[in-house]
Amino acid sequence: MGDKMFENNQVSIVGEIVSDFVYSHEVYGEGFYMVEVSVNRLSNFVDYIPVMISERLINVNENYIGQFVYVGGQFRSF
Repeated sequence: MGDKMFENNQVSIVGEIVSDFVYSHEVYGEGFYMVEVSVNRLSNFVDYIPVMISERLINVNENYIGQFVYVGGQFRSF
């Protein structure tokens, strides 16, 4: 069952970064930050998706607002 849950938990989005990185928390010395990504729908509406990312994957001190990104990862709700 664990494999099936992992397969169903994958998500990919393409959108524009519309916020600065905001510190969220730290785990074992690794900082995690939140950023908002705007994603256009086919209906011409826009969703603003909160994305959490490790400081080890991107320089969170840089300004990426206005840049388009492809994000692949896991969807987790809490």
